[in-house]
Amino acid sequence: MSLAFESVRDALEGLAAECRYIRAAINQVGYPPERVGSSDPESLMRIIVGQQLSTKAAATHHHPARTPSASSGCPAAVGRGPVQPRRRR
Repeated sequence: MSLAFESVRDALEGLAAECRYIRAAINQVGYPPERVGSSDPESLMRIIVGQQLSTKAAATHHHPARTPSASSGCPAAVGRGPVQPRRRR
């Protein structure tokens, strides 16, 4: 399935009419660039692998044992207690 740039722009305009935050984001950074790619099997595999890696990286990032704490030397965490993982809704 392919989304034409015009379809994405029209959808974002509809959302921006309802939400000032989306309008502000569009005004600040513009519309996302049109992505044109091939539809061969290699491209599909690259997309699937990329999504799998992104999911694993996100899970690792939010894993409580790997969350930065004051003892890790992470400047953003200094002075804070242990970080609790967010609960899924």
